[in-house]
Amino acid sequence: MSNLKQYIADIYHCSDSWGIKMTDDDMYLSLIEWNKETEPGEYCPEPYQYKECAMYWNKLCDLYPI
Repeated sequence: MSNLKQYIADIYHCSDSWGIKMTDDDMYLSLIEWNKETEPGEYCPEPYQYKECAMYWNKLCDLYPI
């Protein structure tokens, strides 16, 4: 699993947003915020990867709904 998918899976499973899908715009804004909170050396997808991240998040919503 790529670092991008692992990061999104970790955030999804630790969040209280199970089953709540994200638009591309929502994911873009989330990535900006998550990057601000990320420790140096910790992997977080870059905002330009928002489409791939949103697609994977929404796939997790289908696999692990509320």
